[in-house]
Amino acid sequence: MSGRHDSCTDSGGYCNCQRADLLFGEQPKIQIPEAHEEKAQQDAIECESTLLSMIEETGFYNRLVEGAETSSAMSGVFYKVNWDQSLSTYPTISLA
Repeated sequence: MSGRHDSCTDSGGYCNCQRADLLFGEQPKIQIPEAHEEKAQQDAIECESTLLSMIEETGFYNRLVEGAETSSAMSGVFYKVNWDQSLSTYPTISLA
């Protein structure tokens, strides 16, 4: 293998990055169902917009993949929510 997987830990013929790709090959679709109804209320639409901004600004999807890679190598991972308003407008996710 070469490229992205050069630094991965090999485990049973698959590197941990490949296993994480199998788990999170595509970003999960996170949405508020009420925002997609035929006559969606404006507050549901605004709420989903805020949620998607939070996900983007905090690197949420990257943390999911990082957790999958860590879990693959270490047999488990916990996500922890942190929020220091002096550092970020939104809560952030870290691995524990």
